Amino acid sequence: MESSPKISVIIPVYNTEKYLQRCIESVLKQTFDNFELLLINDGSIDNSGLVCNKYAEQDTRVRVFHKENGGVSTARNFGIEQARGKYITFVDSDDWVEEKFLSSFFISGNEYLEKTFVICGILKDSKHTSNILHTIESNSVEKENFNSLFLDYNLYKYGYAVAKLYNNRILQNYNIRFNKKLSNTEDLLFMLEYIQYIDKVQFLSSFLYHYVDYDDHLSLSKKYYSYDAEYEAFNELKTITTRLSENFNLSTIVQQKTNEELGQKLFRVIYSLYRPRSKKEFATRIELLTKLCTNDNKIYLKSIKSKDRMIMNNIILHFFRKRHIKFTDTVFSILFMLRFYLENIIKKLNTF
Repeated sequence: MESSPKISVIIPVYNTEKYLQRCIESVLKQTFDNFELLLINDGSIDNSGLVCNKYAEQDTRVRVFHKENGGVSTARNFGIEQARGKYITFVDSDDWVEEKFLSSFFISGNEYLEKTFVICGILKDSKHTSNILHTIESNSVEKENFNSLFLDYNLYKYGYAVAKLYNNRILQNYNIRFNKKLSNTEDLLFMLEYIQYIDKVQFLSSFLYHYVDYDDHLSLSKKYYSYDAEYEAFNELKTITTRLSENFNLSTIVQQKTNEELGQKLFRVIYSLYRPRSKKEFATRIELLTKLCTNDNKIYLKSIKSKDRMIMNNIILHFFRKRHIKFTDTVFSILFMLRFYLENIIKKLNTF
C-alpha cells in the first residue's frame, strides 16, 4: 500500500460483532486496492475490539483505534483526524459493500476536481429482500444550478453519511465534523455543511452499498430522542439551510421544500415533549410550547405535506394559532399518547 492511499474507509464500531466480520471482509475484498481501512472501536463491550485487532494483524491496510465510548459522531470525527487518504468514505459496521464499491467512485477512470462531491446509490437489505433505497441516475449538477439539487434530486433524502466520497482536504481546511452532541440528523448536517464548499455534485447510479435493516437492527432514523436533542437538531438545520440559501441564492420554491424539512423536524421536537421516556413535566411543557409557538414555526409546520402527519400536524397548527397553550397541552397529551401506542402496535405487528 502507498504511504498516502487514495481513499480512507472509516468504519465506526460499537457492539456489532454479529455483523462486523462480514463488513470488514467486504471492504478488504475490493477490486480497488489503493485504500486504508480505519476501524474506530468506540468503547465496545462485546468482542468487536478483538475482531478489529485480528484483521489489523492480518492486513497492513487495516488500522485500528480503540477509544472510550462517545457515540458514532465522535468515532467518525476521530477517523477523519487519522485519515491519510485523498478521499474519505464511511461504512457502518453492520452494513456491507460489494467488491466494486470503491472502484465505482471512479467509474470514468478520471480524477475528480477537488470541489466535486460524489453520491452513490444504496440498497436496503431486509431479511429476505434487497431493494433500492432511492432511485438515482448518473448526472452532475454544477454550482450555478444547485437549486436543482433540492427540486429535481430532493437532496434532503440523501442525508446519510455512507455511500459518498468526500475530499479530505476540504474536511480538514474547513474543519467540517459531525456534531457530537447529536444522535439524529447529524449525517444530513454534515453533508449540508460540506456542500457549502463545493462546486459540483456528481450522482452515480451504482448500488453497491448494502444498508442492513433486519428486525433486530433498528435504524437511528426510526428513533426519537429527548427534547433537547431534537430541538438542537432542528436549530442546527435551520442555521445551515439559511446559510445555504444565502450562499447559493436558492429559489423561493427551494425554500418551501426546506420549510417542509424544518416542519418535519419541528414535529419531532413537539412529539419529544410527550413520549413516555422523555416526557416533560406540565410546567416545563407549557414553557417550551410557548417558546415554540412562533410565526416562523407555524410556517414550517404548515409546509408539511407527508400524509402520515397531515392530520396531527393540522391539529397542532390549529391550536398554535389559537395560542391557548394549556388547552393545547391537554390535547397534545392525548393525541401523542395515542400515536405512541399505535407506533408500538405497528412495530409489534411488523415482527410477526
